Amino acid sequence: MTVEDRFGEGLEEERKNRVLGTYSETVTDPVSDWATDFSHVDPTWAADPYPIQDDLRQRCPIARTERFGGAWLPTRYEDVAAIAYDTEHFSSRAILISNNKPPLDLAPAGDAPPITSD
Repeated sequence: MTVEDRFGEGLEEERKNRVLGTYSETVTDPVSDWATDFSHVDPTWAADPYPIQDDLRQRCPIARTERFGGAWLPTRYEDVAAIAYDTEHFSSRAILISNNKPPLDLAPAGDAPPITSD
């Protein structure tokens, strides 16, 4: 299965209708099937992701989950490279990046005078 097969016309329409910057709640339920319900915050993944990745490469090279507002997980080098260089169809503009910055009038951490005792 190629990247083109996996990411067909339906995905392009979904991408156009997606609202960027929307809140999505992190699902913490246990993973039922890594190919259709993966979670990078699952304790099993955190403990040892390599067997999971090996399994996915064999049976579902590009996994999909509805967690985190929906996400794809390519596991083969060829797919990752194809996606990385296909900037016409793939973008990082929907990655969660916050513009929340502390107010300028707050003192930077470490600027407070030291605590001393008599």
